[in-house]
Amino acid sequence: MANYYKHDRTTTTSAHRLWVNPVIESMDGGRCVVGVRSMCHANSNEQGWVATYVHDWQESWPDDWTRIGSNFTAPPGGRDCVMTYVKSTVTRRYDGDRYVMYHMQYQRDGTVETATKTLRIPRIPYEAPRAPKDPYALYESDTSVLVAWTRDSDGANERQHWQNVVIYRSTDGGGYARVATLGGGASSWRDVTVGAGHVYAYIVASSNSRGETRASTGGDLMVTTTPASPRRIAIEPGGNGYKLFVYFDNSNRARVDAIDSIEVYQQVDGGTWEHASSSTPSSRFVDGYVEPSSPTGENHRYRWYAVSSATTPVRHGVPVGGRKTLVSKRLYTDTYRTRPAGPASLAAARESDTRMNLTWALGPNAANTYGGISIQRSDDGGDYADLASVSATATAWSDTTVGAGHVYRYRIAAYNEAGASDWVASGDISTAPSAPTLVTTQTVSRDTVSVDATGTLGSVTGYELQHRVGADGAWGDARRATSLPVDMPAADGANYYRVRAYRNDLVSGWATSGPVYTLLAPLAPTIIDMRGVYAVGGSCGVKWRLNHPDGSAQTAAQVEVTTPDGRVDVRTSEGTAQAYPVTGLVEGTYLVRVRTHGAYQGYGEWSGYAAFSAHRAPAVAVTSPTEGGTVSTVPLRFEWAVTDPTGVMAQSVTVFTGAGKVVAQAEVEPGARSYDLYPPSSMPANGARYRFEVSVTGGSTLASSASAAFSFQCSTPSAPVASVTIDGGLSCHVRVGPGATEGAVATESISVERVMSDGSSSVIADGMVGSQEAIDKLPPLNTRFTYEVVAHAASGAEARTMIATVVDSGGMEAFNFGPHASTCLRLGLNTSARDRVGHNGETFHFATGRDAAALPTFYPERTMESTGSRSYLITDVDQYRQVRDVARAPSNSVCWFRDFWGGCHRVRAGWELGYSSDKWSQWDVSVDLTEVEWEEPLNG
Repeated sequence: MANYYKHDRTTTTSAHRLWVNPVIESMDGGRCVVGVRSMCHANSNEQGWVATYVHDWQESWPDDWTRIGSNFTAPPGGRDCVMTYVKSTVTRRYDGDRYVMYHMQYQRDGTVETATKTLRIPRIPYEAPRAPKDPYALYESDTSVLVAWTRDSDGANERQHWQNVVIYRSTDGGGYARVATLGGGASSWRDVTVGAGHVYAYIVASSNSRGETRASTGGDLMVTTTPASPRRIAIEPGGNGYKLFVYFDNSNRARVDAIDSIEVYQQVDGGTWEHASSSTPSSRFVDGYVEPSSPTGENHRYRWYAVSSATTPVRHGVPVGGRKTLVSKRLYTDTYRTRPAGPASLAAARESDTRMNLTWALGPNAANTYGGISIQRSDDGGDYADLASVSATATAWSDTTVGAGHVYRYRIAAYNEAGASDWVASGDISTAPSAPTLVTTQTVSRDTVSVDATGTLGSVTGYELQHRVGADGAWGDARRATSLPVDMPAADGANYYRVRAYRNDLVSGWATSGPVYTLLAPLAPTIIDMRGVYAVGGSCGVKWRLNHPDGSAQTAAQVEVTTPDGRVDVRTSEGTAQAYPVTGLVEGTYLVRVRTHGAYQGYGEWSGYAAFSAHRAPAVAVTSPTEGGTVSTVPLRFEWAVTDPTGVMAQSVTVFTGAGKVVAQAEVEPGARSYDLYPPSSMPANGARYRFEVSVTGGSTLASSASAAFSFQCSTPSAPVASVTIDGGLSCHVRVGPGATEGAVATESISVERVMSDGSSSVIADGMVGSQEAIDKLPPLNTRFTYEVVAHAASGAEARTMIATVVDSGGMEAFNFGPHASTCLRLGLNTSARDRVGHNGETFHFATGRDAAALPTFYPERTMESTGSRSYLITDVDQYRQVRDVARAPSNSVCWFRDFWGGCHRVRAGWELGYSSDKWSQWDVSVDLTEVEWEEPLNG
């Protein structure tokens, strides 16, 4: 409205002043009362024509004026001509503000002067629009849905005026979203953004500046398109049939709810399609159970489709369009076989004890429904176990895993992916009993021998036994018995017996006994396990081995003992014991012999004489230290005395701690009678308790021992003073010196040893006198270890100082060169590492028969190959030149390598250096490492 406001003016000249002012006095719902006051100031005695006009610019063009008041003559004498509160009524609008322009005009002598003022009449606010009437949504196709409604608005000047129509849509039960904004005059809209497999719902709303009013949706604004295919279809065996599972996208329930039914058709063995089931979908799947027309031995195929109906909307009580039935795409399953019918019969026949032949007849429709045939076997009435699986067309099979001495039963079943048929079983079928593994005999009397056998496998009906005399004699008639042992006849000479088992008409092989002699005199026994020397006052257990040719058990034995003084004593032992103790031995030589008694009426032959001697054990005594004494010198000296008329054959000494741990142990010469224990490795702890023991074996082979407990006590030197510094080559400098403890003995020398956490150690330096420095050229990197600094006194006593140390390499690894390992290369930027260890040896495959192992046997040679590689990055030209020069020196082909993790190895190194123009001031270094035999550097 600025184009009109800019015309507002009040005219002021030297002669006149014109002014107009409209004021809104009141407003009701649709009217506005305006009071207008206008004024004209004229000079003395001037008279003219004065009038006030109004113009509504929204109703007419500004040149169209309406007079609302006038005064024909201005008052003389220069007074004002005022027209006050000329009332006018203006109609208010709904569609916008109204602008009214007031105009005052003064005319005198044909001259016209004017003043204008524009007044804004505020609009009447809209109310929320009335809702659309009778909305509906009509399915036209899977890509088009028509949404229509009836307008309820008369135009812009109507209080519930429609400015727009807004369409909202929900897809598959989701939230509503705006899909279209139309003009207020629209009454329909076509949604072409829809698609198959969805459920759509619509809301139609009218809107203006006061808000939005939605029409009631009811069910008429719900549209279902053609159902979508399922996410997948699965078939699982169920009972004698199948269970069909049609899976949907379970993330959206609305899609499933929109399906009226799931129709399933079934085809059996390639025949016609028959309706199988109708199912209502659940939240996730449809599970229609289909029972085949034949319980087993059929091929089934299924097809599936979903059915839903497009909603038929109603408008003014009349259906709009026709109801449409929507059918999804048909989906087909693969062909599924039902559980097969079982084989018609099964027969098992014994061909031999190592082969059974099975035959059977196939069941109905086997060619189409069998996937294979499973064979199981029960051994000796036990559980069935899988034996074999053969092809679907097989009708015979041979079992070559059987053996003698068993009862077998077989069963077979056809199977496919749907399951297995019922089992079809054979009857029991037996192999011959296995032959006995051992025939044993026991003489009962001169003419009777008891015969037994062991090792027969499987159930048997009974046993057959035969007897012959002599190795070449004829076997006598067989005797049958249902159990063992059996008494068989015997004759003079060598009797042989053989036994076999039988089951019905199947018999095992024979097993034959050794020769049995009836009631023969025992032969001379053999004396066994006798030593040559026993201790005086002790005993000798005389043992023997029987030699009864008739196989009878021992009933008594006699032992003849000739003592050292020539006296002969025969001692009798009743019973079966084959040992007798000779007790109370005196010094000298004994002779013993044995004879035995069996079933024969008298004793048998004497054995040969066996001799043994009785001697006194060596007399041993520890003479120094005395029991409970103290040793204060180093080396520790131990002394002892020995008395043995047979001489000393061997001696050994052992030093134990008070807790029984061995400190030192050694074999000494037979003539030695003292032993010196030298430091440092076996040096006992100062003030501790120990025990010394000496063992002596005399010429008689008898041994004795003696021991003495003692304590070790000696004066020690002061603990040494020590400190550790680490240089740029990652070597450790151990500065040592003697301590200054009052009353301590003098330090004769100092040694330095590096001790690792696992207890292993390396001597760095020894024999150092006064204040000196030991250099450890190859300490491990980045791992904790300890320097043990030991002060040694002339007596051998020691004092220690321990310094825990860690060499922090700052991420570097180190290569040391030269006999002293004095040249060190530190490399570590951009490190890459690889190690490989292999142990040498030979592998062999052994042909040991059917049960031979599939894998070879490995025999190690106790040698190994350890290789590796490292790569680094160098960014300093001086370091690059140093690496290059070191690598080219032949004497540096073998060096020490210390890795980041504390390892230290002697290696043969092959170097490779490289650089490229696109990597300024960067040099690549790689090293191939082969570990070689360790060699210590020259430390000091």
